[in-house]
Amino acid sequence: MSLLTPSFYPDAARGIRELARHRDNMFYSAGKEVQHMQKSLVLMNIKVDTVISDILGKSGKAIIEAIL
Repeated sequence: MSLLTPSFYPDAARGIRELARHRDNMFYSAGKEVQHMQKSLVLMNIKVDTVISDILGKSGKAIIEAIL
């Protein structure tokens, strides 16, 4: 006899949970990529993150393109 009772998720609820989990993973991965870009720029002695808050914004992309 188990201490926990098994739970049943209907197909609709399971699908919504999977989509929500996938969405969370996508946002997490996107954040990691931005951090990776910032770290790479710092290793190249380019401190863009001290000047602007969002390196993927319009001005951030323009600055990075001008540098590269």
